[in-house]
Amino acid sequence: MRLPKDVRPKTGNAEGFSAVLDPMIQDVTYQWSFEGGSPATSTDPNPVVTWSMEGRKRITLRITATEGGFTCIKTLTNYFTIYGFSHGLFVDQHVNGGLHDGSSWKNAFITVQEALLHAKAGDYIWVAKGDYKPDPGSPYIMNKDGIEIYGGFAAWEEYLSQRDVAGNPTILRGNGTSVISTNNVSSSARWDGFIVEDGKAANGAGISNSYSSVTLANMIIRGNAADGKGGGVYSLNGNPVLYNVEISGNKADSGAAMYNEY
Repeated sequence: MRLPKDVRPKTGNAEGFSAVLDPMIQDVTYQWSFEGGSPATSTDPNPVVTWSMEGRKRITLRITATEGGFTCIKTLTNYFTIYGFSHGLFVDQHVNGGLHDGSSWKNAFITVQEALLHAKAGDYIWVAKGDYKPDPGSPYIMNKDGIEIYGGFAAWEEYLSQRDVAGNPTILRGNGTSVISTNNVSSSARWDGFIVEDGKAANGAGISNSYSSVTLANMIIRGNAADGKGGGVYSLNGNPVLYNVEISGNKADSGAAMYNEY
């Protein structure tokens, strides 16, 4: 059983499940069970389920397949973490007026660190094109799990699919240390659609991961310099997940592009 690759179920959001079988098997029945879900059970091959409460939930699928007079019964069990309903925060360094509370494009935060400070687990952050720097001597810190932060917007979009990452470059620039630091987060935490550059640190000048399996997607990590390990990316006891990431032109004593320790 599976969800689409980059989906994390959240309360109030309908999520589709599916079972992948050999297409040659024709006589198949399905019996799904969704702990805390609505519906709680289903015989649909591709059910759609909604949860009203967050937490770890059990999903069970019992498959009965008959072929050539033989019947096979298989029960599969998996667990998914249901997060709270997504709350969106917006960042645009060029916004004029507004409340600057991050509630919409017209009321966007000016800085990325404001959004990270206010975000809770399961929230998403959209960042408009621009050239952003954290406070001097401090990286952008992600230490709350389940937060997704996306760049590449022109500050009018209503849907993620409307962004243009190439057309709206969103640069996160170092200010005397690592550009991004992630701590104790899983792959449900995500940085997507940024150019990370000009970081300078002992280890992990571009991105420093500590005990993290953060997801990095649609990123360019370039022009960062570490005195020790990991010019572009450094991971200590972590398993970062990378999709469509370019790591180029970085420097370090060991692992100019990437250094994975333990």
